[in-house]
Amino acid sequence: PSMICPHLVYPDIEHIPFAELKKAGFLHVVFDKDNTLTDHDVHEFLPSKYNSFIQAQSIFGENNVGIFTNHLKIKSITHKNRLLPSDLFINWETAQKKPFCLPEIEQYFKKKAGKFEADKMIIIGDRLLTDVALGKQAKGLSVYVLPWDLAREQTGIKVSRQLENFVWEKLY
Repeated sequence: PSMICPHLVYPDIEHIPFAELKKAGFLHVVFDKDNTLTDHDVHEFLPSKYNSFIQAQSIFGENNVGIFTNHLKIKSITHKNRLLPSDLFINWETAQKKPFCLPEIEQYFKKKAGKFEADKMIIIGDRLLTDVALGKQAKGLSVYVLPWDLAREQTGIKVSRQLENFVWEKLY
């Protein structure tokens, strides 16, 4: 159960104190896409989420911030109908899914930033069994943000979320 207990919980990414986390020594930020930056299965940033993403990039550096989604074929995201660079995405079609993708994340940051320290990484997402578990596995910081777009989630995600909610309510 401790693997799915986040270090920090916020209602959304707008509340995350990126400057304080940088001061605390964290170097890398990995954002989940669905229900963290975009509506579920939508490839357009929500405006307020885009501003927070840009804030994280300005604080940590563009090469130290990436997006990982378990929709492994997704390679693009837009803001105001403008396509953003595909190298924002850490994953590729043959990548392992979260929480088993630490080697892919390491490779991404070593290529873009020249270094990677797993324990200095922040994983931000709305899923306890994937995002939070990945942050815990990496010995980094797991930040759980509350999901908002549950209606369009696939059946498997809905079932997993029910399990997450059950465990969360019983243990925490």
